[in-house]
Amino acid sequence: MKRLLQALTSGKDLEELDRQGPIRDGKDDPEPAYRAMVSWIEALHEARRLRLMSQLRAWLGPEKSVWHQTAAIEIAVRLRNESLMAAAADEARRRPTGRESHFFQLDLVYGVMRFPTLAGKALLDEWRKRMGAPSSHEERVIAIRSEVVHCVAERLGPACVRNALEEARRSNDSGALHSVAALVWAVARDSEHAMLGLELTDAERRLIIADVPPRAT
Repeated sequence: MKRLLQALTSGKDLEELDRQGPIRDGKDDPEPAYRAMVSWIEALHEARRLRLMSQLRAWLGPEKSVWHQTAAIEIAVRLRNESLMAAAADEARRRPTGRESHFFQLDLVYGVMRFPTLAGKALLDEWRKRMGAPSSHEERVIAIRSEVVHCVAERLGPACVRNALEEARRSNDSGALHSVAALVWAVARDSEHAMLGLELTDAERRLIIADVPPRAT
């Protein structure tokens, strides 16, 4: 009976959280939904908030919608919850590399850049080691983007970021170059990473601006 009550409570908590930021269409801007959900969680009393953060691991599963998976990672980043980020890293390891897992991996790489936990950085270290011999386009994108994030998280300077961008260029994979350039563009424009001193050359700007929308990440 106790387990049944816990399961029912868990479902209600997640359902109530889901109602805070409904996304009706993939084209909707998710930012208002993220802010609403985070504000709602922060207003909970401590015991319920801790319980909910633990329950959010259920949203990371591959059977959940892309929206729920992304929202769980975003909540972990914004609330600086290391346990949920570690759960996301564990989930990523369980998934095969490929198209079905690609968006989850992209979201996680971007999440680690903004909240570089030990678990997140360890996962990206595993992924970036595949940069020299990726088995697929998706693996190449994740490996090189992981290298960019490694440069940012460890404050290795603009040369490190440029080397990653050059690796994408040498791959002759236009999709990988586009994706990596988008992340480099986001880093260069973000004041939070100003300590990198990444100032793009005119040629780099032409390369990136030609292919990357202003809000690309």
